[in-house]
Amino acid sequence: MLFSMVFQIFRQSLSSLDPKDKIPIIQENIRKISQTGIHFPPSMSADAQDLISRLLSTDPEKRITSWDEVLAHPFFASPI
Repeated sequence: MLFSMVFQIFRQSLSSLDPKDKIPIIQENIRKISQTGIHFPPSMSADAQDLISRLLSTDPEKRITSWDEVLAHPFFASPI
């Protein structure tokens, strides 16, 4: 459930893109994440980058593992 939320946050962060450009970017980033790690577009906020990075972290000490941690993250306190 948290993993699917990561991609929703990523997708919403790309909301300024033309819809036809979003799907290839998302697919390409899924491939890159699985092969080389996370590379964020420069337009993505630092809070979104941090939240996604922490949700996908392989280090259990850094990884967000509960909804309480997700909702307490600064990303959700940021103005839209």
